[in-house]
Amino acid sequence: MVTVLMSFTSTKVYKQDLLDLDNNLYSSVVARFIMGFFSDILLFIAFTFTTYSKGICLFFTNTLMIPFFAGCFLGEKIKKIDIVAILLSFVGMIMIIQPLKGGDIEVDIKKDMIGVAFALGSAITGALAVIYNKKTSSRVHHSKMCTYYTFANCIFCPIWSFL
Repeated sequence: MVTVLMSFTSTKVYKQDLLDLDNNLYSSVVARFIMGFFSDILLFIAFTFTTYSKGICLFFTNTLMIPFFAGCFLGEKIKKIDIVAILLSFVGMIMIIQPLKGGDIEVDIKKDMIGVAFALGSAITGALAVIYNKKTSSRVHHSKMCTYYTFANCIFCPIWSFL
């Protein structure tokens, strides 16, 4: 409830009309909600199968995926040195989480790999949410995007909890 009030207050402070949205932006705004919502849901599902540290670590690989999605969807150029740095970062991330090693506790490798897959799915949808946010950022005020996302989560989260 606090987030809803803060988001709504932010739109009023910046004098933004929540109902004023160009027709050609609806699909990008809705896609941003869907990607962000599924990113959150997939991450919480991953937590039921793997450790929090692995799930969060893999979720933050979304920053490594964003340049590739930006190249595909936004037409941004990726330099060769950036690709090398991203690949090295991903290898480093794999070394940190050690997906085939359980650590101090007994871990079911099959269950852990399911959690890893959900966490990577969360990272992919999180990266796509950032891309859709960037796609609309020049035409939709940031306070409106935050408020839309908050309202969408208030609608979808209770529905998801009953499934």
